[in-house]
Amino acid sequence: MTMIRARWMATVAMTALALAGGARFAGAEDDPVPRPGARIELEFPDLPKNLAGGVSSITAVLPRTYDASGTYPLCLWLGGGSGGDGNPRTDLCDSDKYICVGLPLFKEIDERAQKRRAKGKDPGGGISSVHLEYDDAKIIWPAYRKMLDKLASVVPNIARNKGIVAGFSNGAHCIGILMSEEGQEFRGWFGAFVFAEGGYMLDPKGSTLRGCPVVVLAGEKSWGSRTLGGVDGSRAWTGESMAKKVKAKGAKTLYIEMKGVGHDFPREYVPQVKKFLEANGF
Repeated sequence: MTMIRARWMATVAMTALALAGGARFAGAEDDPVPRPGARIELEFPDLPKNLAGGVSSITAVLPRTYDASGTYPLCLWLGGGSGGDGNPRTDLCDSDKYICVGLPLFKEIDERAQKRRAKGKDPGGGISSVHLEYDDAKIIWPAYRKMLDKLASVVPNIARNKGIVAGFSNGAHCIGILMSEEGQEFRGWFGAFVFAEGGYMLDPKGSTLRGCPVVVLAGEKSWGSRTLGGVDGSRAWTGESMAKKVKAKGAKTLYIEMKGVGHDFPREYVPQVKKFLEANGF
């Protein structure tokens, strides 16, 4: 069963949005229609816990100009590390034209780590305990597909193929993995991609990225600007080499070396990303 919470800011008060289909809501007012500026939170207790140990959920912020007669693509944000609970970002796109969405990260972890996490403890293993790998696509994509499909049933006027997906560090790895393992289906939702300090596993099949705008950002003082092995020691990667690889696949590519920056994605680089995406139709 999906647990749904939705809220929007009015000039006087915050009210709750309820939707049909047997879902439960916080608040008293029932209203089956999404409203401008609504923040919709859908919880999926039947899915595996997310990498941060919380209940799986998707959060969406509707444009302030939302109109049920229009169509709106998604702008999905995937955070770094354990991914947190998947809060969206509204600064990576024109939030009056996009539905801003956040999703958590998922990873298969062993039984010992699961027990530690269930007790609220660090699962152990350092960065390798959260670092996503190709095999994790088999748990990530089924969860994302279910949550995105549910969101589309709640907000039926989502424009497919037109979305932006951006990620930092492990979130960027997640994009790279899904584009490599579930490329065509993932592309069914998104047409522009932003990799900040991660995503080196990206190995798109065929022409999956052809014609797509792709931004790759790497910190000047980070491993993303130097040739280092991957966390598993098997791959050498730099942001620049990744951008060249993506361009060779037919993508419209922008590489940004973030001067004086380590493993981070400072907001001062967001306008440059948005300008490039907007110039390419996003």
